Amino acid sequence: VGAALFFGHGSDLEAFGDLFNALNNKEIVGAIASPVLSMLFAVALLASGQNSTITGTLTGQIIMEGYTHWHLPMWLQR
Repeated sequence: VGAALFFGHGSDLEAFGDLFNALNNKEIVGAIASPVLSMLFAVALLASGQNSTITGTLTGQIIMEGYTHWHLPMWLQR
């Protein structure tokens, strides 16, 4: 959705701050421009980052404990 929304404006939008501010610009996103849309975009980015972090952590733990049978003390894990 983000790629379709910002298609054709790549040279104008170089940083996440530019994308955040562009969601208030009616010339770029049209009639749906609003501060609420900007906040939803920021929350979606945060949720995406958390999702990838949790997935990587769980995958590493499953491989380490389930397949290789390596068990580390809890104090060393933290």
